[in-house]
Amino acid sequence: LANVTTIAPGTPAASALASATAKVNVKGGRGHFFGLWVGNVHAHMVDEAALRREFEQYGELCVSKVHGVPPVNILPDSSSAFVNFCTYEAADTARHALQGRTVAGVGPLKINPSDYMQLYEEELRAHQ
Repeated sequence: LANVTTIAPGTPAASALASATAKVNVKGGRGHFFGLWVGNVHAHMVDEAALRREFEQYGELCVSKVHGVPPVNILPDSSSAFVNFCTYEAADTARHALQGRTVAGVGPLKINPSDYMQLYEEELRAHQ
């Protein structure tokens, strides 16, 4: 499975991933992914393909069949979207690179890590 996060055993990242996964009870069979909540995304101004092109420049996005979530999901009622990455590094890079920017005609983007990604970051700090 090429689209699954692989982390070297015995590393702080592996310990953080195990702790975060146990705390949020990741559903069985679903690959790990790192999501970003993206605000100021107006569905009438951008489509998923355009948003995907902007974010995938920073790393591989999730595959629904592997991770159980779509790579990009625009939520029209809340003017926001979720963008889901295969790796923490890609999600973190995209978060910092695109924060406050206007992309694909929408913005300025307000980007926050998903609850799982926040928990992973806390666990990563605790295991270092």
